[in-house]
Amino acid sequence: MVFFLNQTLVKILYFYRYRKKSNSIGKQPFLETGVYKNRTTKNTNMVPIITREEIQEIQEKWASGLVGIGKSYIEKRNFQKAAAEHVQKLYGYGEETVLFKPTMANNKQFRKTFEAALSYFIGGNPEFPNDVGFALKPWKDVRFENSDFILKERYAIAMGNYFFTDYEGSETKVEYTFGFYRDENQKLKIHLHHSSVPYKRT
Repeated sequence: MVFFLNQTLVKILYFYRYRKKSNSIGKQPFLETGVYKNRTTKNTNMVPIITREEIQEIQEKWASGLVGIGKSYIEKRNFQKAAAEHVQKLYGYGEETVLFKPTMANNKQFRKTFEAALSYFIGGNPEFPNDVGFALKPWKDVRFENSDFILKERYAIAMGNYFFTDYEGSETKVEYTFGFYRDENQKLKIHLHHSSVPYKRT
């Protein structure tokens, strides 16, 4: 018999012993149960389900990272380093297959490598000449509004809208789907990111 307590696997070995036992009425079959031995082990095989709070936390990091890249750019600091850290910390390049289709990319729109993703955020890569650097707009604020989630032990998906506000106060609405997985340190990283602008009837 096993159960989980605070993500710890608790295993209880038990026994059932049957015997006849006399009572005031007479000899009747009597079932006696008991705990034979307790053993508690750390849950190393089972992974806790990814929570909404974990997803919201990495979304906040993504938003603040994007804003931070733009701020470094306008303050003439090392925005390239900020962008590289943003992609490296939040995306699973080098660990997992990453499917990244950014909003404002048309020719080489699928960014399956670290360098391709970095180019989308800051431009400057001759292999992606249409990239002007999405993070260099720059953006003053980004907020997520999740529509719903799929939450599993080893992966999760979030879908919704995020809103980008520039330094003139103009807000842009974009639709997203993010997929997440746990790395070897049980931290969430992105392995799916698809963005698109809402449909406009013409």
